Amino acid sequence: MSPTTPPSLPRLGLTLFALWLVVFGSMSQILIVTPILPRIGEQFAANTAALGWLLTGYAIPLSISTLLAGPISDRIGRRRILIIGAGALGLALLGHLLARNFAELLLARLLAGACGGLLSGGAFAYIGDAIPEHRRGWATGWVNTGFAGGQIFSIPLGSWLAASFDARLPFAVFGVVMLLACLLVLVVVPQPDVARSSRITLRSLGQRYAGLVRHTDSLGACLVYASLLAGIGLFVPYLPLFLEQSAGLSPLLVSLVFTAGGATMVIVGPRAGRLSDRVGRKRIGMAGTGLVAVCMLSMPLATLAPALAFVIFSLTMAGAASRSGALRTLVAELVPAPQRGLLIYVSLALGQMGFAVGSALAGPIHTVFGFGGNAVAGMLASLLTVVLVAALLPETLGREAAAEAQATTR
Repeated sequence: MSPTTPPSLPRLGLTLFALWLVVFGSMSQILIVTPILPRIGEQFAANTAALGWLLTGYAIPLSISTLLAGPISDRIGRRRILIIGAGALGLALLGHLLARNFAELLLARLLAGACGGLLSGGAFAYIGDAIPEHRRGWATGWVNTGFAGGQIFSIPLGSWLAASFDARLPFAVFGVVMLLACLLVLVVVPQPDVARSSRITLRSLGQRYAGLVRHTDSLGACLVYASLLAGIGLFVPYLPLFLEQSAGLSPLLVSLVFTAGGATMVIVGPRAGRLSDRVGRKRIGMAGTGLVAVCMLSMPLATLAPALAFVIFSLTMAGAASRSGALRTLVAELVPAPQRGLLIYVSLALGQMGFAVGSALAGPIHTVFGFGGNAVAGMLASLLTVVLVAALLPETLGREAAAEAQATTR
């Protein structure tokens, strides 16, 4: 096989597993932070206010790096950005072991955020480049289960390692995972044979970002991701507290609720992706987001019976898995390969900003209205996402086949 051709069918499984491992490792090292914050505070004598900087300190360089990495990946190719990003993040995570105090640990998180930004959209941009249109939703659904895998395994593993050994150890473990992912991409993932963007200059970069704002489809993708992740930010931060204090679940049962949700994503994601290959990305994205909105509004019913928390949250994750795979695939298909990385990375960066805004508003809403206010706010943001998808994003399924057919007849 030429290193510049799309993966053949026998090698497609290895390629998708390599991309899955990139998503799994990069997401796991984020998911483990919150549950081990108390252990970090004990080990490094840091107060609660200071611990919050570990989250903010990761998010800021991540957003900046994400904005810059998109155009770079369009220029040097997805394979290279995945190798560089996975290797750099792996080394940065191993570097957490060198932290002797809280300031040095914060510095390690800053560096990890900058490296993590290189990977934010690389795996899904690669799928847009390399996987045929009729299998793209299915492939995205499978790779997207890397997030669910992180949700299922990283939280209990990270909590146990931090409590039993060292609060820095979970980061190092996922650093090893990222180095393995880097090696696997290097060995089995081919570079797609697609056009690349021209040389990057400050002027050309400014023109390309301005072009995104002027293009309705691209601007729509950015607004969709901002509202989608804002809804998550409004709803998720106080969900564990609600489940413990209001629904009466123990900490163990709360962790099992999230584990059940992750397992649901693994089951639903690939199937919803395959369905989007048949009926359309837009329909599945809107349907999944609508289901999430209904589930968010229904979550306060968990106070009636703890078992309802498992049912409602699993349905929430089913909707999230459906919309995530479909909308990621749709955004990857909106633009040709030379602009794909720019759009995917920028939309994700704005999504992270939306999450930050939603998270900032979640506290005041919870103080005034309780978790019911968070549920309503999350539902409204999700409904806004449905409206934005309907109004601003086109259906992309079949677009490439139609373009190829039109070119053939000329």
